[in-house]
Amino acid sequence: MTNNVQRFMISISAGAMLAIGANAAVAQTNPAIGTWEMNVARSTVDAKDAARSETFIFANSAKGITLTTNITAANGKKSTHISDPAPWDGVAHAVSDSSDHDSIMVKPVGAGLVSYSFMKAGAVTNSGTLAVSKDGSMLTIAGARTSAKGDKVFYNTVFDRK
Repeated sequence: MTNNVQRFMISISAGAMLAIGANAAVAQTNPAIGTWEMNVARSTVDAKDAARSETFIFANSAKGITLTTNITAANGKKSTHISDPAPWDGVAHAVSDSSDHDSIMVKPVGAGLVSYSFMKAGAVTNSGTLAVSKDGSMLTIAGARTSAKGDKVFYNTVFDRK
């Protein structure tokens, strides 16, 4: 997997985690808590080296939601990323687990729906929404990131609850 694709997948993973990150009281009722497996047939990513598979595991922590992401890259290489939790309050917060961004802002916009933005040096590099279906069986992460070349890369990743 290329460095850009690997960073992209980590960004999506971290974005998803931070997009639903919440204080402990909110996290207890967050419908994204649990294990999600990417539905490859229903997902689209404008990257030629998109992952073969991804599993997200959202877990409650004292500081919000922690996300563990297990990825199998297009070339078969497996990786795991564990993100630090972040508040879910519509304010930009510094993060240290990525070279693609240095802060993230997450804002609830509806029931089971949040918007998120990753920033580096104040510029948005990745933004989108994370939505849990009303029946709680599907998680959709949709958005766009800026590639190393400055192009927009769009993604719509669908996960099934396991």
